[in-house]
Formats: sequence, C-alpha cells, structure tokens
Amino acid sequence: MDAISFTDGDLIHRAEIVEMLRMAIERHWPLTCVTKKRNKVVTHPLHWVTIKPSSGTVSLSGDYATAIPAGQNATFRCQAGGLSFVFQARKLEMEQQPEDSLSSICEFNIPYKLICTQLRVS
Repeated sequence: MDAISFTDGDLIHRAEIVEMLRMAIERHWPLTCVTKKRNKVVTHPLHWVTIKPSSGTVSLSGDYATAIPAGQNATFRCQAGGLSFVFQARKLEMEQQPEDSLSSICEFNIPYKLICTQLRVS
C-alpha cells in the first residue's frame, strides 16, 4: 500500500478513496451513520460489507442503513486509532428483495471526497 498524505485533510482522488475504504473494510474499522435530531448529533452503528470500484459502489449493512431512503445522501464517520474520516454518500435503489429476506445490505455510491483527521501527533 502506498502512503497516503493527510496534509490538506481531504482525499479527493478516486484511487486514494478506494484504497482508504478497502483498508477500513479489511481491518473492520467501526462505521457510523451520523444524523442530527433537534440540536443533538446521533450516531447509528453500521458494518462494512464490500467495495466494488468497477461499479462505483460500497455495500454497508445495519438496521439504520435500510431506514435511509433510496436516493438520499447520508453522512458517515469511520474512526480507528488515530485516524478519523467523514464522507457523504448517496443510497442506491436496490433490487426487490423477497418478502422473507432478512438482508440489511444496502449499496451506496463511492464518495467523491473523504475528510480525514489525524487525531494523534505523528
């Protein structure tokens, strides 16, 4: 893996974004969906499933992921060790699931920007 530079705090190159998301998936970094309820920030835990750069999607699972309406943007935060990143992604329309399906896997567009923060002094 190449070193990723955090000098400006944002990753905007697709290859770097895909690399960072792959690393988060492989290392099982905690992921949350961030919402605002009145004047409070609320986080909802989610799980990484997979990333598909060829189709431009990242798959996430969790109860709250299914509650996000298709076509709506959602804000996500991932934090592990001394690194935190935030991104927005649009939920994609899913194919019809059978009524007895308990799948909570949802697909989102790969974000165009990751806002990274280094939490510790390196």
